Amino acid sequence: MEAFIWEVQRRANIFPGSVAHAAIRDTDIEGYFVPKGSLVISFLQEILHNETDFPDPLRFNIDRFLDTDGKFVANPKVMSLIVNICNATTSMLF
Repeated sequence: MEAFIWEVQRRANIFPGSVAHAAIRDTDIEGYFVPKGSLVISFLQEILHNETDFPDPLRFNIDRFLDTDGKFVANPKVMSLIVNICNATTSMLF
């Protein structure tokens, strides 16, 4: 059931952007230098429909979130990018 919910959320993606953040220190995000004070906005549409991480991204497929035993597993690429952007390198802007 959890894999179904994650795939629905990935595929529906009703909000393709994210909340704006500002870098609180000089940092590196996936090889890109981000100076302190820079505005950081992740484009979730690109993450959730990236063909490298989600082959045939427009096709609904809960197997993306299941291991070989049929148990739920989160996609580490998606989680690491979101955590890297939000984890102590940025501060939310409202």
